[in-house]
Amino acid sequence: MTRLEARTDIANVDAQLLRQQFAAVLQQQQSLASAAVVLGQCSDTPSTAFFFAYQLAVRHLDECLQDDEFAAFAASESGVRSSRDYTTQLHSDGVRQSVSGVKSHVMLMASGLIDYLYVLANDEEQHLSCAKVASVSSGVLAEPTGKAQPFVCDVPHTPVRLDAVEVVPGGVTADAHKRCFKPFRYWEDVMVLLAFSGWMVTHADDEAEPLLHAESQRLIDSYERSPGYYQPETFSIMDGVITTLQQTSSYLSDDQRLLWQRDSRLLQLGSAARAAVQKKLTG
Repeated sequence: MTRLEARTDIANVDAQLLRQQFAAVLQQQQSLASAAVVLGQCSDTPSTAFFFAYQLAVRHLDECLQDDEFAAFAASESGVRSSRDYTTQLHSDGVRQSVSGVKSHVMLMASGLIDYLYVLANDEEQHLSCAKVASVSSGVLAEPTGKAQPFVCDVPHTPVRLDAVEVVPGGVTADAHKRCFKPFRYWEDVMVLLAFSGWMVTHADDEAEPLLHAESQRLIDSYERSPGYYQPETFSIMDGVITTLQQTSSYLSDDQRLLWQRDSRLLQLGSAARAAVQKKLTG
């Protein structure tokens, strides 16, 4: 595959080429996990690897998403810590369903790359659902953000306002806390670590490849045993991948090491959440 160059902004990459290459890997690989490694290998930057990994994570939410379609999980709301307190609402008039609210961090909505949003919203009875909406629907508005993004800068996130946006027919998933919200971080963790490992294999010295391959395979095996959620063994395996990534980053060129130091901060972002899940699972 041609390596994708997106040093400034992935939105500036040829969209058709991006979709074609992504779809080609999905069709050639036997699993999302193996696709993550290959897509990481063809990525020019860690940010591009993250984008591909995220798209693989989203596919756990919707098996009907086409291979050349891109989507974003619209979960976060400004100042809200618990999904129980989301102000985004899912409405139904008996014929059609719609969502209204504001999500604070949605991937690449200003780029035109994103085809669908999976929006977490509470229904009239305050039960959390996940609603699929087309990004070009009437009532979807990407808003400017006043803050610079400190890492994965090539994949900008912006707030999105939804004003009575019609839901795709059959596009509501009930019990979304259990089926979408909780497992999504797991899917994202696995896919990002594998894609980062693939990127490191391509850009680091050949001596790094055996180490990265061994740790990545352990994670793939663990994911295939438990594709739905973390298991007690998952955390030590993920820690092994992260440690190997940091160790092998010493083989990178100066320019690539600077990119890695910037974007690998993404791994630290999820560490507290993983630790909380680990504590619950292991006591």
